Amino acid sequence: INHEGRSGWTFNNYFTQASISGVANPFFNGTTFSFSHYLTTTGITLGANDWFFIQLGINDLYSVAGSLSGGDVDAQVTAVDNYLSQMITQIHAHDPGIRIGVIMTTPPAISQDATGNLLNSSFYSLEYYLKKGLAKWWEYLLEFYDNQDKRDARIYLIGANAVIDRENDFATANQNIDQYDSTQVEVQVDDVHPVDGYKQVGDMYIGVIKYFG
Repeated sequence: INHEGRSGWTFNNYFTQASISGVANPFFNGTTFSFSHYLTTTGITLGANDWFFIQLGINDLYSVAGSLSGGDVDAQVTAVDNYLSQMITQIHAHDPGIRIGVIMTTPPAISQDATGNLLNSSFYSLEYYLKKGLAKWWEYLLEFYDNQDKRDARIYLIGANAVIDRENDFATANQNIDQYDSTQVEVQVDDVHPVDGYKQVGDMYIGVIKYFG
C-alpha cells in the first residue's frame, strides 16, 4: 500500500527532520516541509480531484496532554494547526483542485489499563489526555474545518474518530487480577494503536473517495 505515513511521527517531524532511525522524510527539502519538493523527488503527479489525506496529530498531543505535569496543550494545538495550515496552503498552491482530507485523530482505548500497560507509568492519565488534550484538538478541528467554506475550498474534515470501537478494537492480554490473586482476566494493553480499528479508519477513506467519485 503506497503511503507516506511514518509510525510515531508528529507534524513537527515532517517539518524539521530529514529522517528518523533511518526512515526518510520525502517532504523535507533540507530546511522544512515542501510539497513541491516531494512531487519533484518522487515523480508523483497530483491534480484536480486527486486526494491528499493528512492523518497526524495524535503524537503531537500525546506528548503534552497525558499527565498533570504535561506541556501547554493550548500552545500545542496552535502549533499543530499552524503546521496543518502550511501543508494545506502548499498543496493548494500546487493545484487548488486537489481534495484534502483532514482526518479527525483517533480516540484512545476505553480503559486506563491500556494506558498503564502501554507506558508502564502511573504518571500518564487516560482521562487527562482524552478530555484535556485530544478533546481540545477535536474541538479546534470541528470549529475551523467542519464548515461549508472549507468544503467549498476542497478541504474536508473526515470523522474517522467516530468509527473506532474503544472497547473492542484495541489489543488485550490476560493478566493476574492483582499481585495476590493469580486469577486471569482480560485487560486492554494498548491505548493508542487500534487493531481492527485501522481497517475501520480505512473504510472512512474509501467511503469518502467513492462518495465524491
